[in-house]
Amino acid sequence: MSTVSILLLPVDTLFSYGFWDIAENAYAQILQQALEDDDSLLEISVLKSIGDVYLEKGRVSKDGKDFTKASALYNAALVRCADWDGRQSLVHRIKRTEKCFMRYVAGVHDTAVSPRKDDIARKVQLQKIRVYCKEQLRTLSSRANCPYIYKDNPMESEEARNAERRRTEAVRSLYHYVTVKMKQFSADMVEECIETLGPVPCQYAMVGMGSICREEMTPYSDLEFAILVEEGKCTDQTKTYFRTLTHLFHLKVLNLGETILPSMAIKSLNDFNNKETDWYYDDTTPCGFSFDGSMPWASKTALGRDQTSSKPALELIMTPSEMAELQKDERSVKEGYHLADVLCNVTLISGEKTLVEAYRNKVQELLDLPSQLWQVYTEMSMPEEAEKHRLGWIHCLHPCLSEVISILMLQGRTSLQDVQCQTIEDGFQTFGEAVDSDKFVVPWDLAVYILNYSALLENQKRHADVERLFETVLDKLGQCEDVADFDRKIYPTMSVFQAACLFYMRQGNREKSLKCLQTVLKCSAHIFSDDSDINVYTDQASMNHIHFCTAVLNFQHSLRYKEEVKKTILADIDRVCSIVLYRATTFGPKLVETCTDCIYTSGKTLENTGETLAAVEMFHVGLKICTSQESFAKALVFLTSMFRARGML
Repeated sequence: MSTVSILLLPVDTLFSYGFWDIAENAYAQILQQALEDDDSLLEISVLKSIGDVYLEKGRVSKDGKDFTKASALYNAALVRCADWDGRQSLVHRIKRTEKCFMRYVAGVHDTAVSPRKDDIARKVQLQKIRVYCKEQLRTLSSRANCPYIYKDNPMESEEARNAERRRTEAVRSLYHYVTVKMKQFSADMVEECIETLGPVPCQYAMVGMGSICREEMTPYSDLEFAILVEEGKCTDQTKTYFRTLTHLFHLKVLNLGETILPSMAIKSLNDFNNKETDWYYDDTTPCGFSFDGSMPWASKTALGRDQTSSKPALELIMTPSEMAELQKDERSVKEGYHLADVLCNVTLISGEKTLVEAYRNKVQELLDLPSQLWQVYTEMSMPEEAEKHRLGWIHCLHPCLSEVISILMLQGRTSLQDVQCQTIEDGFQTFGEAVDSDKFVVPWDLAVYILNYSALLENQKRHADVERLFETVLDKLGQCEDVADFDRKIYPTMSVFQAACLFYMRQGNREKSLKCLQTVLKCSAHIFSDDSDINVYTDQASMNHIHFCTAVLNFQHSLRYKEEVKKTILADIDRVCSIVLYRATTFGPKLVETCTDCIYTSGKTLENTGETLAAVEMFHVGLKICTSQESFAKALVFLTSMFRARGML
């Protein structure tokens, strides 16, 4: 008996007695040891054994994902195996996995599985596309390296511009060629799957997303796709068919041998919900054409995402109407803007073009509606587009913002003061008419209006107009639909009262500022209550609330409110810190600077008001954020501030 067999014998015994989970974890531990010892023979044997575990699991669970994981493990072992007999054994297992899938999942017992030569033919077809691309890139590169002699800036030369234009067009043409070929390559495999499973139960459309839709795909890109189903036909039976179709399609893609194991989310190797068991790094399997990974933040295939600790399971097999719903504000916040973004534009891979057109029309109808989330878009990946969207909606709904242009146009005919008064009166009337007539007006629209227009008026020192504006908008907020949703009414109302409170404080109006402050504190209870979820709304609102409280504390003449606001911050310091930490770790490095600046300002304010322990806690949160994002320079600032607050420096 070989050394490998002796080492695996105890675990094989557990496997034979049906202790599959225990056996899988034991095999994974042996795999770790094999990688440390650089024992390729043991590594191949263990990968094959874990594949056997998932094959047996699939026979019992009848879950297609178990069979795809088994096939991925066998293919990974095949890539590493140089022995002829060993390779034949693995090929036999791969085909047996496909046969078991057809029997236990598809319910087809008498269908022969595709021969190995079909897998090899697909590899050859894919390689031809890649060879063509390399030849074209080599040609483009040789053209780019042609010597040109220019006295000054080469782009001032007509010859250079024409050469660059031709090169750009050639690159665009190459991308288009690759996309068309990869669409056809995928569609052919889907048609083979349909021939194996039988005719589809209704009209469908497999639509590509991401790079294949943008015509930026390469022969090595992964595939992101969803399945649209005819309206009224998306039953459990229909979904089961398309799930099975997707799994069989996945098996064919896996047999290309270019899917790295971490993308399969095999629990014993890469459990993305537990960092301690996310350890396997596949640096041997070539990374090429494959499904989008099964990681919680990816999973952009028809099978979708499994349930996580914070999100429910989501499957991308829907009717056009159902899938278009993912573009709605409340759905896109829950699912993450990246998914909504990639679903905005799709391209047909296989199926009925009419379903794609119906989906595009429904998406366009939803996107034409005014968005309630411009303030969140600015924090995501497209701040410039978000700003254009926000300003466009404000200008459309509130013509008052064009007042400055009106003043410039009328200055030559009348006095500036008369023009201002006339424009303000017209503006208030227009604003009121817009609110009354526009069925889409929501609290966020009113908040957008007042936060922008009040700043404009205050900069012009027209304080009486600002006060009148606040009174008007606060009255309109009260007339809005009475909803208890934090994001739809409480948060925008809180934002308006925060702005009003700070304005009245600057004007020394204690009565009105105290009244606004009490409303703000009442609204803030929704952020820090135990029943509220930490999400993009509450986390943004908490940051704004910290900024607001910090600003109030900095008003030295507002001593009557100072203690009340300080008590609010101190009472909810733990909740505030947890939300800020969530904000930084969820949205990543781009928002670290925003979070740390907010924390540092608040901490310094608390330190100046004598609340040393609260200040130290704030600085400690900032230190955690900086170290987690490897921003060591800022981490040193927070560490120094902690010591200084404690009087140790």
